[in-house]
Amino acid sequence: MSEPKKVRSNVDRLRRQLLASAGALSLYGAGVLTGKAFADAQNVYIEPKSFSGPYSYLIETDGTYVWAKDGKTGQVAYGGPNNAGGVSGTNASAVIQQAINALGAAGGKISIKKGIYNISSQINITEPCIIEGEGPDWFSNHGTYLETTNSINIFNFEFESIKYMPIVKHIQFSTNGGAAIRLGANVSDPIIEEVAAHGNGVGVLIDGAVNGWIRNCWLESDTYGVRITNGGSGFIIESNHFYNSATALISVENYACGLLQIRHNLCQRAKQRGFYLNLNDAYITDNIIDGVSTSAPNTYDAIYATPRGPLIISNNYITGSTARYGINVAGDNANARGIIEDNIFGTFATGPVNLVSYLVGVYRVRNNIGYYTDYFKTTGLSVPVGTGGAYGSASEITSLSWAIAFPKTKITWGGIFNTGETVTVKVEAVYTDGITAYVEKSATAVGSLWLTDDDVLSLITQGKDIVKLKVYAKSSATSTSVTVTVDAYGKA
Repeated sequence: MSEPKKVRSNVDRLRRQLLASAGALSLYGAGVLTGKAFADAQNVYIEPKSFSGPYSYLIETDGTYVWAKDGKTGQVAYGGPNNAGGVSGTNASAVIQQAINALGAAGGKISIKKGIYNISSQINITEPCIIEGEGPDWFSNHGTYLETTNSINIFNFEFESIKYMPIVKHIQFSTNGGAAIRLGANVSDPIIEEVAAHGNGVGVLIDGAVNGWIRNCWLESDTYGVRITNGGSGFIIESNHFYNSATALISVENYACGLLQIRHNLCQRAKQRGFYLNLNDAYITDNIIDGVSTSAPNTYDAIYATPRGPLIISNNYITGSTARYGINVAGDNANARGIIEDNIFGTFATGPVNLVSYLVGVYRVRNNIGYYTDYFKTTGLSVPVGTGGAYGSASEITSLSWAIAFPKTKITWGGIFNTGETVTVKVEAVYTDGITAYVEKSATAVGSLWLTDDDVLSLITQGKDIVKLKVYAKSSATSTSVTVTVDAYGKA
């Protein structure tokens, strides 16, 4: 019976040694050891193949030194007290940069542990790379916190990869004149997620990148939250909190940018503009924009846009008593067209909406609260009277919605008629495609009349909107003392 006791003893010892070995391996940090293990009656042997972590390199700091651990071996590859890999352990920028460079064309993931990292020089990402921290945490040692006192872009992305989308998430930045993250011309499909940025600079600078996402971020940079100077087409900016930027919360300065979506953002206390949009086309929906032009009342707008293509602004809450306009659109291209609908407007220094006159007919403004456009009304509109049988210049009637559904129009002739004088008034409807239709009414004495339903019916064409009415007047005499005024109302 002695042999079974010996076997049990060896088995128990083997179990204890295996547990002890597992505990020792945990000192390497998070990771998975791959290889093989075997034992004899006295010892446990481990033959490692690789140490595989959920990252290519792990960046850590103790407050004095910064080091990068290899994700396969768990060993310090760069920096630290011994300046591993020839990289100074007191230079966070150099340690992170070397870890990124070591990824090579295959790419990989850089994980940055919680701590404060002083960034002294721009970190260039030219290899496929995912960079993830342990969270922007305003209340618990800042989470992963990268700060700089130099005028640099902290992360500068310049690469193109099919395998990896560039991703930055769970990091807090403090800038000083540069950008927290710059996305250059070769970058496609980047994701910036759960990032916080503040300081004197730009949160995210899009300088050529396309088709990306910026979401769930807190962007409190002093100059711009998001700035697009080049590229930017296909970006989605959603579910972010923008706060207190001096120039604009979101600025697009590149007419090549199109298919931009700005949605579900909370935007507060822009010192100048909320959104500044020089672009091709955009869809702006479900945002809250509150408090604009705080540094210069009645000077800047919550949304200022000069689009060269379709612009849809819908379902937003926009307010700011110091802002000039809630929405100010000044399109400068024949392709500019848009819809402003279902928004809620608060109070503004000048008014909720302003559209330049040449956008009449290509924009539709409807169903907004705080800027009602369901009906239009014009009273006492003076119409110049031409002489010698030639019409004078036109007086125009428009509605706030830029559409006129059923115009009821009253013409009044006043003044003094010459003997045998006839004064004719032409009411002309202008459709969205520029085609016109008109009716004429004449008088030989003072008086007034309303256009009949048949007259109005002749101005309406199936499938076309009337965007404005033009009213002309002419006298058969070579000189006249007759006056013409027009009143009109209707559904917009």
